[in-house]
Amino acid sequence: MSYLDRPGKGPRRPPPSPSPSVASTTSAAPGGGGGGGGTATTPTKKQKRDSAAPIFSQPANTGFGTDVGTNIIYIVEYLKKEGGAPRTLDDLLAHVGLTRVDERKMREVRDRLLTHTKVKYNPETEPPAGADPAESWRRGTYEHCPTLPGVKDEHALLAHLRSLRQAQGLAVKDIKDGWADCEKAIDRMEAEHKLLVVRAKKGGLARSVWIDDPALNHDVDDEFKILFHRVEMPAAEDMVRKLTQVGQKPTSEDPRLKIQAVEKKQKKKSARRSGAQRTNTHMAHLLEKFNQK
Repeated sequence: MSYLDRPGKGPRRPPPSPSPSVASTTSAAPGGGGGGGGTATTPTKKQKRDSAAPIFSQPANTGFGTDVGTNIIYIVEYLKKEGGAPRTLDDLLAHVGLTRVDERKMREVRDRLLTHTKVKYNPETEPPAGADPAESWRRGTYEHCPTLPGVKDEHALLAHLRSLRQAQGLAVKDIKDGWADCEKAIDRMEAEHKLLVVRAKKGGLARSVWIDDPALNHDVDDEFKILFHRVEMPAAEDMVRKLTQVGQKPTSEDPRLKIQAVEKKQKKKSARRSGAQRTNTHMAHLLEKFNQK
């Protein structure tokens, strides 16, 4: 009895045939192997599509946006990187890719630049010979106007700090607006005791600078430094309490507030009026007769 015919059960289905291999498909092909005497051909691999190939159906991404406000931001940054060098309107429009737009948008960009606080406009003194008067709005140059005009090197920074009437410092971000690579010069002037620098706790970047005098710098022996740091300072709460006991007042206390508080305490409250309201006052003479009876 065959193993396919078992008692009590029907005949079992034969197992499925294995999937044809690459060799079998090639041998079954015309001119393939399997006794035909021909050479077996191997299947070719699919070529991968180049992901970096340009898609010509999409416009090129200039990265400067289409909004006028966005174009102005990139133009101001471009003028800032140029370090104050004057540029024409055509140069600025070419930088943001607006050379082929209509004249209305070009004029809008020009009007925005004329009113921008960080842009200085230099009008053309004498138009060139044979220039078209209708194109006068395109002439002239534009340059970056920094927060601190003229502060672009070490000597200009020190001169500006000396010219200040008050002993106020300058923010480093304002200095960078016209002098981008000022960090190394600030570090060098700090080491030479020409500048007092306040730095951030995290990273140690310079935040503000003040004028300093190298003649006021004196070396102190390490022994005196050790003795100075050994002196214990009282707690802030104890210092405030002791100063208050001897009659000292903190500078943050406004004396006008105490005067106002005393005036409020001395002011007497007005007597509270009764909420009862008298009615029928026009009949008072009639009621007097009944009272007499």
